[in-house]
Amino acid sequence: MCIQLPSLSRGVPLRTWTLKFEFCFDQAEIDPTNNLLVVLPRRVSCVHMHCALFCCYNLSRIYRAPGSLTDPHHSALYLRTLSDGTPHPRAASPILFPTFTLAQARNYIIRVMGPLLGILSFESSGKLEIWNWTTCQKITTLGRDGFRRTWHSFEFSSTTSFLFAVDETIQVYEIPVGSPGAHPPMPRFTCRI
Repeated sequence: MCIQLPSLSRGVPLRTWTLKFEFCFDQAEIDPTNNLLVVLPRRVSCVHMHCALFCCYNLSRIYRAPGSLTDPHHSALYLRTLSDGTPHPRAASPILFPTFTLAQARNYIIRVMGPLLGILSFESSGKLEIWNWTTCQKITTLGRDGFRRTWHSFEFSSTTSFLFAVDETIQVYEIPVGSPGAHPPMPRFTCRI
């Protein structure tokens, strides 16, 4: 069940609705301004025929539903509408495929801001990919590239930059502008806080 919290000052009424999927999932991310719901299906066998989504519309994170997925595309991110769970009409494809396997829910973070969708993997190789979810094109990638650092989190600070928590610092990166290709440009390190 989804709940839109009311706001008297903005004239937003209380509203509830339920979204059902043909798969179960580990994690989801929402962007209410774009009516976007990003869902990562679960890899293991599902004990439920359908999984329902419980979320709080005005919060930025979604609570996961129990269950799993039998779909072989376990690293697929499904781009759905938050209002009714159908494929998002602004996405060039209803499914986005990261170039790495998202194996366990605790090993990654998904973030959305405007047209940007970022996936941070905490797996041994470690990688951050930033995509334009409307075109389904990868914009940039940041990898560990052999150096030993502890990655903690990342957040978009705008549609042109992101904050990256590494070791005991916060690093600011600029997202490259230009045409994404087979080998998108690296983000540009700006400063350390």
